[in-house]
Amino acid sequence: MNDLFITKTSEYNFVYKNANTLYSKFFVIKYINSDHFRVGIIVSKKVGNSVVRHSVKRKVKEVIRNNSKIISQKFNFVLISKPNSSSASFSSLNKDLYINLVKKIGGK
Repeated sequence: MNDLFITKTSEYNFVYKNANTLYSKFFVIKYINSDHFRVGIIVSKKVGNSVVRHSVKRKVKEVIRNNSKIISQKFNFVLISKPNSSSASFSSLNKDLYINLVKKIGGK
């Protein structure tokens, strides 16, 4: 499962600098063409304290795991959480990411 997520700083920087950008209600989504599917998640201190940031990150990871089969496997994504994501429910985060990652960018 860990191969779904970007972990190295150099990989984050590459996607961040060379990516297309999409803005949604709860996220700024940076994506770039790739031969395999990987996701990086950034939750800054603007979102809240460490407990809140970790909660948002856990919710986003679960959304990615649940939808990884229908999200296009041809992109690397970096998801940057906006401050309003801290008060969002799991279902609203799921809906927001589904609309943007599957419908706007493309799904299987």
